[in-house]
Amino acid sequence: MQSINNSKISVMLIMVSVMLLFSQSVFAKRQPAMENSLRALDNAERILKKALPNKGGHRVRALRLIQKAKIEIRKGIDFANRRGAGGQLKKRTGKHDESRDDYRNKQRYNERDEEERVIKKRY
Repeated sequence: MQSINNSKISVMLIMVSVMLLFSQSVFAKRQPAMENSLRALDNAERILKKALPNKGGHRVRALRLIQKAKIEIRKGIDFANRRGAGGQLKKRTGKHDESRDDYRNKQRYNERDEEERVIKKRY
């Protein structure tokens, strides 16, 4: 009798652990910007549904676009959660690469010099 209860408990524990392993919502990180955008779209959709339908089809198109936008946002959330990005920014590792800054500054100065040459040629 006790072995039957133990086997039932062990089967239930295995099932729960498998469900936890395959559940993305358990490992999903909060993404406040994406969640806020979904709420804003829900609000816009609700307001548009209350609006009068005499808008030349633009209200209906806007409602469709809102639905598409909500789908894309949910896909983005799912993608980020699968990749482990969530709402967190990755920390930079290592030292700051000053050579990259030097290269960018040289490019800016070269562009300015080129602009000045072009201006001087005009006058």
